[in-house]
Amino acid sequence: VKVQYFTSPGGTDAGAIHKNYDGILTFTQCLCARSIHTCSTILDSDDYVSCLNLTLHMLKTLTSAKIISLQEED
Repeated sequence: VKVQYFTSPGGTDAGAIHKNYDGILTFTQCLCARSIHTCSTILDSDDYVSCLNLTLHMLKTLTSAKIISLQEED
């Protein structure tokens, strides 16, 4: 899967959700785009397809055992 490495100073709702209770397993997948908070966002369609394929692969391979192992990691 083609990826772009990017560190953002911003955040998403997942940033607050994963801190609730004793911690809630949270997945965030971001798609790089320009002018994201406007009505004219621009993104690369290849990036969109890669993001979609990664999400579908993760959902198809997600099992209860995998969720438990992720919850047990520090």
